[in-house]
Amino acid sequence: MIKRIKRIKKFGIFHDFRWDDNLPEFDQFNLIYGWNYSGKTTLSRVFQTLEKKKLNAAYAEAHFQLLTEDGSEVSSADLSVSPTVRVFNRDYVEANFTEDYAAPSIFIVGEKNIELEEQLEQLIKRRTRFEKYEDNFLKKKESNYK
Repeated sequence: MIKRIKRIKKFGIFHDFRWDDNLPEFDQFNLIYGWNYSGKTTLSRVFQTLEKKKLNAAYAEAHFQLLTEDGSEVSSADLSVSPTVRVFNRDYVEANFTEDYAAPSIFIVGEKNIELEEQLEQLIKRRTRFEKYEDNFLKKKESNYK
């Protein structure tokens, strides 16, 4: 479990952050809140880097160091030893949820499912175009026999 952030450098709003000893350490579950543009999303992306075990391309020059409860250090230089982290932020929502506009309370979860939903929408559009074409064809055919 992550106990504290030792340092975040060149990561969004965090130019050279160092953990102040007056700050409380993290616990098993943590809720991060604050004013707009105060670094909440950026901080969540630090943790998302641990989850995905790769640095976000937008922060290629970033560096961070975290301290875990057993005293070991996790660094952006070696993400292979990252603790298990789950992040639910704006990036997660955009990547995993799509709203079905026909029924706003229904959501499709997961990148693969979103792709399938988009394929289904394309097929439905094609079917609708075909049905219109078929209707027009049958109407013309009927008018030829009258």
